Amino acid sequence: MCGRYFFDLESELLQNYYREAQTKQPKQAAELAAGEVFPSNLVVTLRKEEENILTPEIMKWGFTGFKKGQLMINARAETVEEKKTFHQPFLQNRCVFPMSGMKKKTNLCFQIRKK
Repeated sequence: MCGRYFFDLESELLQNYYREAQTKQPKQAAELAAGEVFPSNLVVTLRKEEENILTPEIMKWGFTGFKKGQLMINARAETVEEKKTFHQPFLQNRCVFPMSGMKKKTNLCFQIRKK
């Protein structure tokens, strides 16, 4: 995942996820990010609950690093199961980051086309 992404509230689907997450976790709702989203923001994620239903909830984006102020947002696919930080979340606590597009270091923005 890149260093930032875009969560467009003009998308009906993303707006529904956003509202459902706010309703489910009202104490965190005021800090929930939309628009351009950065690591450490509180974001909407989708987690699988009973009966394989994806449910929106609010989570902080990133893992606490080993140095003060460090935040890790990426893991290599080849070593994700070997790294202590990512091992358990990878096996047991996966989630989806719904988004409209992402920003790459090349400054190209990829967006979902409207149908």
